[in-house]
Amino acid sequence: MSTTPFVRPDASAVVGRAIGEGWKRMVHLLFKGPDARLRTWFGWGLLTLLAGVVGVGGGGPNFNGGNFGNHPHRDLGFTPPDFGPGLVTAVVVGVVFVLALGLVWLYFQARFRGVFLDGVISGRPQIRGVFARSKALGRPYFLFLLAMRIGMVVVVGLFVLAIIASFGGSLNADDVPMGAIGMILVAIVVLVPLAILWALLEAFVHHLVVPYVWLRGERFGQAFRSAWSLIKANKGTTALYAVACIGLSIAAHIAAMIAFCCLCIVWLLPAAALVGLGFLTIKVPILAIVTFPLGAVVAFVLAWIAATITCPVPVFFRAASLVFLTTLDPTLMPAMPEAAPDASVIAPAPPVPPEGM
Repeated sequence: MSTTPFVRPDASAVVGRAIGEGWKRMVHLLFKGPDARLRTWFGWGLLTLLAGVVGVGGGGPNFNGGNFGNHPHRDLGFTPPDFGPGLVTAVVVGVVFVLALGLVWLYFQARFRGVFLDGVISGRPQIRGVFARSKALGRPYFLFLLAMRIGMVVVVGLFVLAIIASFGGSLNADDVPMGAIGMILVAIVVLVPLAILWALLEAFVHHLVVPYVWLRGERFGQAFRSAWSLIKANKGTTALYAVACIGLSIAAHIAAMIAFCCLCIVWLLPAAALVGLGFLTIKVPILAIVTFPLGAVVAFVLAWIAATITCPVPVFFRAASLVFLTTLDPTLMPAMPEAAPDASVIAPAPPVPPEGM
């Protein structure tokens, strides 16, 4: 029996195709297609927000150490506020409310990751009629995300407790124990690689595991093994794609922050309202019964605006990773509407054999 020799596309061709088709798909959905209008942008913003894939991160903390040079001994203490019954009650209610809301939000994020994928495939940010299909994905994905976050909190918490213990109960700005300095350095050396691995694992599941669950109907564990086997068989191509995505992500974050600056008036008003509600709660704690729910609504509106402004970023990466995955495994090829007259995203690429063959 004769066989036709197979010519395997190189890694750069696979990555280039994924980025190029992902870009065309995003441009079609948000800028050039028949549904590319403001209402649809808000639909994509809501979908990316509910899926937890908003493409912009916040800024870092602002440190102002003051002048310690003229004080041979200055403690890093402060005068605590008067924690009366009203303020304590407000804090407890707020913490419980935030934790409960966070768990519910995380569960819906897990389900909306599938809805978001379906929207990129179908070309419309639809929730009705699609959300019900996400039930099989939601529970195991939620447990995975929850376990990841609990594990990270536990690890960070242990290091924080160890650092506090190394100070020996004295927080002195001018006399930091060597043990505390060593513990802080150990925490940095350990936590930075863990944070990178944590981010890579979450990206792996979102971009490569979820499509196996959504498109092939595999259970979460089996989908994880399928995606992992595919990646192991194409390590070089996957590494190149990851590096390209990291570079593009940095550029996208810079562009998104510029967009935020240009459209600051859009989100500045709800942000000011949220700060005002916070000050009002501190001033009159009993009003937390009203200000916490109202603050949650204002925060949601603020996040929705941010997600709408930055929605091209997650739409692009979702489309690019889908093209990348279906290039490596054409059996997953979904039937996507054409993104452009010359688009090849709906045409299966030649199957890519495992590297090393």
